[in-house]
Amino acid sequence: MADISRFEKARDLVQREIAQVLERLCVERAQRCRLLFRCLADGVELPNAAIESGTQGMQAEGEARIILRPGFKETAVKVAYKVIVRRLAEETGFSGFSSEGRIDLADERNPLKIPTVSYSYNKWRFLSPFDFEARSPIESV
Repeated sequence: MADISRFEKARDLVQREIAQVLERLCVERAQRCRLLFRCLADGVELPNAAIESGTQGMQAEGEARIILRPGFKETAVKVAYKVIVRRLAEETGFSGFSSEGRIDLADERNPLKIPTVSYSYNKWRFLSPFDFEARSPIESV
């Protein structure tokens, strides 16, 4: 596996980005949300983290799964993530958001290169490659 510290830095950047998107949604809906982060870095699951967003209203619960892979340069990391949130804007069928892109750790001003975020409705399961439990034993080593 590539240098773990590079993946930890990349994970932290992506978690902050996800937290910002979630915070905007919570403010817009006047809701609170608790989100668990899981991250798979070059085939190895990093320690989990959790955040809480919003300060009022009904509590939503969610999980973010992040996949990080080495990029072509030593300072580059490919990233994809999917977030599923239950009970946030429940009446609309909103179920979460996802994106993919890359991170250039050498770019101190704007390291995250994630061009768009896609929102999902009524999609409540993590499918491959985000179904971490369905990985083969070889992938989980």
